[in-house]
Parts: sequence; C-alpha cells; structure tokens
Amino acid sequence: MSIETNIDELQPWIASYLDKLDNKNRKRLLSKVGRRLAINNRKRMTAQTDPDGQAWAPRKISPLREKVKQAKLVFTYKSSTHTRNVALKNYRDDGDRYIGWDLFADGIREFFKTGISKERHNARSASLGLRSKKMFVESRKMLRHAVLSDQIRVGWKGKRASKK
Repeated sequence: MSIETNIDELQPWIASYLDKLDNKNRKRLLSKVGRRLAINNRKRMTAQTDPDGQAWAPRKISPLREKVKQAKLVFTYKSSTHTRNVALKNYRDDGDRYIGWDLFADGIREFFKTGISKERHNARSASLGLRSKKMFVESRKMLRHAVLSDQIRVGWKGKRASKK
C-alpha cells in the first residue's frame, strides 16, 4: 500500500474533523501540522535522505575540484593586471618565487611570492572555498510554512521560492 493510498483514505475523515472545528482551532491545528512538516523536511534535508529514507546520490565532483585535489600548493595570485587562483601540482621554491606546473593553466608558470595571498601547502578540496558541501544545507533554513483558511503551504522563502 502506497503513501498516496493511505492519504486518500484519510482525507474524508480529516475533512470531516476539520469541519467540526471553529476557524481559530482549525488554523491552530493546521499551523501545528505545517510547522511539523517544515521541521521534518529540514531534518530530512540535513540528513540528506529522501522521504522514503534512501540516501541522496552524492554530489558530482566538478573538474575544478578534481584539479585542486591533485595540487600540492594552492594560492590566490595577484599580478599587476588581474587576480586568479593557482593550483601547482609540482613546484620548486626558489626563494622569492615558486616555479611549477599550474593545473589551471596547464603549463609551467612562475609566481613571485609578493603576489601570493591565501597560500595553502598540501592543499586538498578545502582550499579556495571548494569544500564538499552537502546539498540544500543553506536553503533548508529558508523552508517555511503558512496557513491559508483551510490549506497548509510548506515551501521556500526568499530568492529560492518560485515566483508564480
């Protein structure tokens, strides 16, 4: 028996029960139900599981993240014309500069240490803000509920909400 079948069987009973309540108590009950739905959905999103309890598929690893995983030295480099991220797979420290294979440029490059900021040796995915983040962790905070006369709405607030 599926969830839809169970809900279809309960719907007439719930409707008759709601009809017996006055507006104030109906709104209070629907608000409690909506709040619990939103809370349970937030917990489920934090746990990264589907409503049936299955774990979500892991995030796809971007090509940028793959390159940073190979790097031994990652930093942000500011030259006179621009700023960019650098990931060196193999490098040599020549005192005032690093010389090595730049994974982003796919070539040997030279970087003066005076232009380096946010340097990380033996870098992995945590460098350059490329941490492996769980899906929807930030957006779950924007999940809200609302009660409209005889309806409950659970949905997103802010820019994540779809505009109709």
